[in-house]
Amino acid sequence: MKGLSVSIYENKEHGNCSNHGISKHCNSAIITSGDFEIPALFETTEDSPEVVIIKREGRMYQDVIAVPREVLESGKHYMFGGSFIYSSDSRFNAISKLPIKLFDRVEG
Repeated sequence: MKGLSVSIYENKEHGNCSNHGISKHCNSAIITSGDFEIPALFETTEDSPEVVIIKREGRMYQDVIAVPREVLESGKHYMFGGSFIYSSDSRFNAISKLPIKLFDRVEG
């Protein structure tokens, strides 16, 4: 799969809280999406897995989150593990002007 390369950031004071999610062992990811038009520039690798950008709309919120493809396809409940993705690439700004929460925590 190809997409746009992003960096994964976490709070160094608290450490990783993803329960062994991709942010535990990866510093970057490749984003793809069905909700946004993302250029297919970079190949996914073991060190840069695919992360899907999802637009969520609820009664109290409207936001954008990132979920690893592997987690999405597992059907398991995922949650925010404390890490964010971001890129200084101007094409990232078409999705979000701010870092995006990485929902890579799965329990059980």
